[in-house]
Amino acid sequence: MFVMAFSSTFYLLLDEETEPYSTFPYSMMTIFVMTLGELNYADIFMPWDKLEYASLTNILFVMFVLGMPIILMNMLIGLAVGDIDKIQESALIDRYVMQVELVLDMEETVPKSLVHRTHVDKHVEYPNKNASKLYERLLGFSRPGEDEEEEDDTPPDLPPAFQPLMERMEQQENRINGIYQLLEEQSKLLRGREQLRIEY
Repeated sequence: MFVMAFSSTFYLLLDEETEPYSTFPYSMMTIFVMTLGELNYADIFMPWDKLEYASLTNILFVMFVLGMPIILMNMLIGLAVGDIDKIQESALIDRYVMQVELVLDMEETVPKSLVHRTHVDKHVEYPNKNASKLYERLLGFSRPGEDEEEEDDTPPDLPPAFQPLMERMEQQENRINGIYQLLEEQSKLLRGREQLRIEY
């Protein structure tokens, strides 16, 4: 669109003696080549005496030189930004696939005897019985559930699409906490008022 606009304007301003702009197709091809960086200002626009509208032509040329690179850069940035979201989504899926493959490869390298030794089908917990740590130290493994309690409570990495949802959930939770505090204060005031009525 911009190529057609500049090419038609240069075609109207310059006379037929200027060969690159003698016809409209020539003008379009010249503007397209100038967009890629080959301006040829001295060959086409010099000297100014041969130009019928010298000042207007030079103003239009300056607008072209300043405007077209900015337009092209904005188009390239828009294309790059549009592809970033798709790349992030595919990268997250590839990351999960690589983690699964890594776990499977590690399980295959572990000896089967050790896998059968450490695999737990079920676990019975006796809360009132003090368990001995000697067997666990000799074995080298803790009971199921202990590692989960010692792990950090940091939330897992979520896709960028879930971030706004998590923020809204936190806002709703804060509002609910504020409403709960207000209800507690009102209940305290009502209780105090009832006690005052009983005393009087």
